[in-house]
Amino acid sequence: MTQSELTGDVSKMLRSPIRLNGQRNDLRQLAKTALESFGHTAVPGDALYDLLVQALAEGQSNAYIDALLNTAAGRGEMSVPVALQTASGRLDTDTLLLGLASLITQ
Repeated sequence: MTQSELTGDVSKMLRSPIRLNGQRNDLRQLAKTALESFGHTAVPGDALYDLLVQALAEGQSNAYIDALLNTAAGRGEMSVPVALQTASGRLDTDTLLLGLASLITQ
């Protein structure tokens, strides 16, 4: 899936149906798998993972998720995986959400 193929918010794609219990669209597992694909291992209390799952579960827009994660990174509340860093050091949320969306469509 490319950026041009991602026509809607990832959290909306997940809402059919959202599950938090190990089922096919388990947000926690999808987020964990997506982050692992970029070299980030989620551990208990991991801010990146926790914020991502929370925003997806709330049905937040891609733009909101980008602002949320980059604000947290800017405040030093979480580190940005090297594979997801832009040239300016920001979190490349579009790439992260594309990775997540590709897991949904498999």
